Amino acid sequence: MKWIRRRNILEALAVWGLIGLVAYLTVGRVYGFAFNLPYTGLETLISNYAYPKPQIALEGIVAPKDPLDSWLTELGKAENCPESGIVDSNGLKSYGKLCFQERTFVSYSLALNEFPNAEPYELPNLMTGETEQRRLAKRMIKEDYNNWKHWECTVLGARSEKCAKLGIKGIGIGYPPHEKILAKTGN
Repeated sequence: MKWIRRRNILEALAVWGLIGLVAYLTVGRVYGFAFNLPYTGLETLISNYAYPKPQIALEGIVAPKDPLDSWLTELGKAENCPESGIVDSNGLKSYGKLCFQERTFVSYSLALNEFPNAEPYELPNLMTGETEQRRLAKRMIKEDYNNWKHWECTVLGARSEKCAKLGIKGIGIGYPPHEKILAKTGN
């Protein structure tokens, strides 16, 4: 009888010890405080299932995962309007990292139902947020590739006659990745 109890206790300790070790290593890998041990198969399986890899944030910008995200990052660097807005070449104010104008942001948000929990009168409040702008711009380009033309002068630079007349110099950042490229990457 003592042998059975001892065996049960040892099995329980072994199981709980293994669970504790896996939990420590899994949480430690996610939050960066575990030992520098190589991943084991079981740890990787549990880690990937229970704790998906977080995206790395650098200065508030989520690390690009696909070609369109990389292109949007370049667009944001080139456009970069203040949140308070700046008067654009058409006389209307443009706001935020991707320089959305209010009518463009609101009309595409409604047409694409991108922010279903927001009332139409709340959409201008979302307009200056970089995350919301990137989300809408990405959806716009995926829905209709020609929507890049909303940023024509940044994309084409002086190669566009319209932009050259406005005094824009340089060759621009280039076209966004086409859906054929996006289909290959699975995004």
